[in-house]
Amino acid sequence: MDTLIDTAFGAVSDRTKIRRALVDYFFGFGITDAAILSALADRFMAEAEAADDPCGAPQRAERAVNNWFADLLGPRLTRPHMAAQIGRAAFLIAGPDRWSSLFLAEEELPEGFVATLRRAAPVPAPEPIPVPMVAQELRAPSLIPFRRPEPQRISGQPA
Repeated sequence: MDTLIDTAFGAVSDRTKIRRALVDYFFGFGITDAAILSALADRFMAEAEAADDPCGAPQRAERAVNNWFADLLGPRLTRPHMAAQIGRAAFLIAGPDRWSSLFLAEEELPEGFVATLRRAAPVPAPEPIPVPMVAQELRAPSLIPFRRPEPQRISGQPA
């Protein structure tokens, strides 16, 4: 059966489209190995179907990626809600071709991989802090200093 019906939302979702969305999502992390992409997509499709929520596979994948990177980056992560974005950048910098087999691994990860990923994690800009605007007098600048000088006439030329 290729078409799944989610009765809670009344939406019809194509299983192939959901799986394709998962593959595309993981491809965005630089993973190009078709077997790894397929295994990751199958894992989250199976989890969602087991929970009787086949349309929830992409959300499950995003949540798992966010939690995995939050655990992996640990104290270096100053913004846990941005774990997936910071982790994705670090994973791409660290070299997804070398480490793709470890992506979302549930077993103990090699210390070299963890150290490489932590070194590659970009430091996000600080959160904006609202501050009051300093009171100042706003006055239009005078245009007189910008007046164009009169052209000078060279003697001997007709006026």
